[in-house]
Amino acid sequence: MLQTITRQQLVDYRRRIESGGVKAVRQVYAELYGKGYNYAGWAAGVANGDTVAGQAALNYLKGTALMGMGGEECINLSLAEIDNIRVDMAEGYIKALISNADQNGGWIDRDVRYNETMKFHQEAFEKNNLSLENWTLYTPMELIRKEYDDQAVEDLWAQIRDTGGDGPDAVLVNIHLLGFVFREGYSSDPQVQQQAQGWLEQFNDAKEWLGPLFNAWDKTLSSWGDQIAPQFLDFAFGLGDAINGLESSMKGLISDLFGAANGYGYDPLILDLDGDGIETTGLSSGTYFDHNNDGFAELTGWVGSDDGLLVIDRNGNGLIDNGAELLGDHTILNNGRFAGNGYGALRELDENRDGRVDSKDSGWASLKVWRDLNGNGKTDKGELLSMNSAGVKSLDTGYNSIRYTDVNGNLHQGYAGFTRTDGAIGQMADVWFDVDRISTQEIDRVAVSDSIAKLPFLPGFGTVGDLHQAMMRDSSGKLARLVKQLQGASIREQRMALTQQIIFQWTGVEDIASNSRGGKVDARKLAAVEAFMGEFFRGSSNSIPNQWAVHSLNNAYAALQDSVYAGFAKQGWWRPYLDSISIGLTDKGVELDFSKVEAQLVAKRNKNAKGALIDLLELHEYVGGSLGKSGWNSQVMLGQWLSTLQNQVDIDATLNDFGIGRSGRQYGKSDDEFLVGRKGSDRIEGRGGNDHLLGLRGNDQLYGGNGNDLLDGGSGNDGLYGGDGDDIYLFRKGSGWDYVRESSSYYRRPSHDVIRFEDVASTEVRVVVNRNDLVLRYGNGDAVRVGNYFYQSTGGTNQYIGSFQFADGVTWTQADILKHAVAYGTNGNDRLRAYSDAGTRISGLGGNDRLYGGNGTDRLFGGAGSDGLYGGYGVDVLNGGAGNDYLSGGQGIDFYVFGRGHGKDVISDNDGQSKTGRLVFGKDIDAEDLWFSRQGYDLQIDLLGTQDRVTIDNWYYGGNYQLNRVRTASGELLLNNQVERLVSAMAAFSPEAAANGSLTPHEQATMNQVIAATWTAA
Repeated sequence: MLQTITRQQLVDYRRRIESGGVKAVRQVYAELYGKGYNYAGWAAGVANGDTVAGQAALNYLKGTALMGMGGEECINLSLAEIDNIRVDMAEGYIKALISNADQNGGWIDRDVRYNETMKFHQEAFEKNNLSLENWTLYTPMELIRKEYDDQAVEDLWAQIRDTGGDGPDAVLVNIHLLGFVFREGYSSDPQVQQQAQGWLEQFNDAKEWLGPLFNAWDKTLSSWGDQIAPQFLDFAFGLGDAINGLESSMKGLISDLFGAANGYGYDPLILDLDGDGIETTGLSSGTYFDHNNDGFAELTGWVGSDDGLLVIDRNGNGLIDNGAELLGDHTILNNGRFAGNGYGALRELDENRDGRVDSKDSGWASLKVWRDLNGNGKTDKGELLSMNSAGVKSLDTGYNSIRYTDVNGNLHQGYAGFTRTDGAIGQMADVWFDVDRISTQEIDRVAVSDSIAKLPFLPGFGTVGDLHQAMMRDSSGKLARLVKQLQGASIREQRMALTQQIIFQWTGVEDIASNSRGGKVDARKLAAVEAFMGEFFRGSSNSIPNQWAVHSLNNAYAALQDSVYAGFAKQGWWRPYLDSISIGLTDKGVELDFSKVEAQLVAKRNKNAKGALIDLLELHEYVGGSLGKSGWNSQVMLGQWLSTLQNQVDIDATLNDFGIGRSGRQYGKSDDEFLVGRKGSDRIEGRGGNDHLLGLRGNDQLYGGNGNDLLDGGSGNDGLYGGDGDDIYLFRKGSGWDYVRESSSYYRRPSHDVIRFEDVASTEVRVVVNRNDLVLRYGNGDAVRVGNYFYQSTGGTNQYIGSFQFADGVTWTQADILKHAVAYGTNGNDRLRAYSDAGTRISGLGGNDRLYGGNGTDRLFGGAGSDGLYGGYGVDVLNGGAGNDYLSGGQGIDFYVFGRGHGKDVISDNDGQSKTGRLVFGKDIDAEDLWFSRQGYDLQIDLLGTQDRVTIDNWYYGGNYQLNRVRTASGELLLNNQVERLVSAMAAFSPEAAANGSLTPHEQATMNQVIAATWTAA
């Protein structure tokens, strides 16, 4: 909460600063920040150099001053000079607050606005021979002003200022700001693009500039601060290249395909002026020069600053404009042909054929030495020297055959000598520079009109100018019209066709006959690739590609078209998706939030399923890698859509358009791959890497191999084999009957493998045990069978699947599986055993089955047939069902269930402990329905009026064989010590009474008295 400050208090602050210097500045900032003036927090960070904003601002100030920005010369700011700026800035801040107080009745209750802040920054910088260009925020804020308006600048400034310059909110706002500038670096407006890229280029490495952000982050949120770096940097530095880095994309996708054999450099003659050998620089030095006089300067290896190039200023403009003015392979000889190399160009100047070029030859006067002191590829003042000034008296034309490539990639091919003016012998070499013909700069640019500037911008390279320049030079206006048509196109097929037309028009190849290069490749496509590559294709014997080159050249053109398409898409139909990516704070750190991207895709899918799928496929194919590193797994969403949209979209045709997947066998490599099958039964092997395998329709076999794989069989009865690694198996309604087999390495470890149901709730799943396999039934006849889930090799379950995740947010572990699982037999004679000591439910179904419990609380259901049920250890429930069954509880307190229609069952409950079992009768059986009798050593209980009977084996043999109690469904309870009273009472009646199931009224009344006296309420 801002505290009110009077004008007099502000004056006192100013006096303290004037007399106390930087120490007082820090104290004043601290007091103002404590009163709620958040700009003072930012400013204190600069004064102390200990906050996110402060370190960034200081680094930018010192770096840009050293580079000469903001002033007339490069300034290496000393600590004293930086302190002067700190004091001047603080005085400016207080002065702005005093001005506000003067306009508000002598007091203030608000902090400084952006325009006020910019004003005192400008005054402080100019006072110290700098300018606003040295202020970190100036360029980003001006870019925001240009794209939006003044109010947007003020709104953002308020957010920036009110963070106080430190902590996670300051980190976040810095990242937002940096991300905005990165995006503007690929703006369709070339001026905006240049301004943004110029700002970014002031850092030797933008990642280093982010260092203060991460260091401060570690101080404030050390528990999750390191999460920000990989995710944001992958996004900021990777996504931009993937979307707009047409040049880098082309290098990676085309150069190798086009043919490394076509690569060669350009060869000027170099003089060793300082006597320490010929020195060169590599491509990393960033020198551009137009070697072949085509209007484009190529990124090139270059001469070191201590040595010189032998040149002729042929047009007399005092500059070396291109390779025609170097003595090398682009020197035009008197016969109109190019020289074979630099020595060939030099020999033509040797008029008297004495083996040297000197003052006796008329061409000597035209020769000069260019010493490019700053290595910029431009002839700056004082760099072009006469032969005498360079200390050169004569040049030998004969040379040796020494050949080697130096550390900078430049080929030295033939050495000769030259005589210095002092008589010493120097060294001269014909050096073929390493040249990147893709990375070029257009030399003569034209002004871009406002109408063209509003159209999408794509960079040019090779011998192709940028798109805006090309549209300006196209007098027909056709190129601009095509670009506008592309902006309005809404169907991918139209967009791809227009992209090709634009490439042909852009590169000027539209009128070439498509079959003019042998007919095996479209000559227009080849010519377009040649233009972007900056060189002409040379086959084994001529310019006609043979059958071996055609495939690579077609791939090269496809890469080019994809790159151009992506550049347009980023500025058009992808932009709503990409602009919706936001950055947020979570309990894991700063993360990119892609939820709005997915929401937009889903919204479009609801209206246009095919269009939405194509958008998702494009995002996945073109930028999915960078977005994936930043936290968005497009493969999962794509897999879901491909599996669920098969009845709405022609999936095969759509995938064919993108070149994704195929039928039959597919084998991955060691990379992380997305492998998709088609209709039919496919076999897909991921092998190494973290792969995503998608079978789609058909009975497919998917093998993950090593790595953390995601396996999705799609519809059909599929086999999924994850292999080593932490794998995820995806299922949904309609997936069919699938088989999962996990395996671990040679040692046992906790499993992190997951079975995940995308649209199935935990309440919709029926858990079944089939021998050693786990079967999860769901949907309309769908099932997942996990092979050997219950297999016990060393006394424990091989728990290869660690968890089961459901659409309702529920996750099951092994314990939950055991809780819900039921082992089912068949209609045949089955032998089923408990699969866990935690308790098992076993149902024999039909047939004469043998069911065996384990050590837990087991529930055994015999079903139809004459079954044998054996409880084992633990508290068990045994229900024989229909048929004449044998029930043995084993150790522990066991419950025997008997109902109408169960037939003639025998219970054996000798577990070495006296009277532990319980007999429970089913519904509709009451105490008066039961007839107790002794049959030898057995107790027999008949169900009156039926053929049903249960016999307790050896009841009269001893207490260990007796049950503890008998209970009816209505809650009547008979203890074992009351049984004999019932047996004796019923024995007094004629045996026929029980068999007939009826008693006389007198007999019934007598029995009721006995029953009432022996049975009690539970």
